[in-house]
Amino acid sequence: MDLIQGISFLKDWGPVLGPSILILAFFLWKDWRREVRLQDRVEVLEKEQKELILPLLKQNVEVIAQNNLIMQRLEKVLGKCTAALKDDQRDLLERLTNDDTL
Repeated sequence: MDLIQGISFLKDWGPVLGPSILILAFFLWKDWRREVRLQDRVEVLEKEQKELILPLLKQNVEVIAQNNLIMQRLEKVLGKCTAALKDDQRDLLERLTNDDTL
């Protein structure tokens, strides 16, 4: 295609292609900007997860582990206490623990 044919092509198709190319360029630019904003938000959320949520999760795991140890010790102590009870006291304890109104 020589220069004259190129000019003729633009003269014939310029009014159709010009706005189409501008619209295409606008939407490409708009989508690119949206992706940049989305990437920025994802980075902020990942930073928050690393700095805030993960330390809280580690702390919660430690507290749950400590709670489990305490509950195991409490069960042992309560088991010894109930074994030392007299029969009538054991019956009373059993009725109290099975009472749904408490």
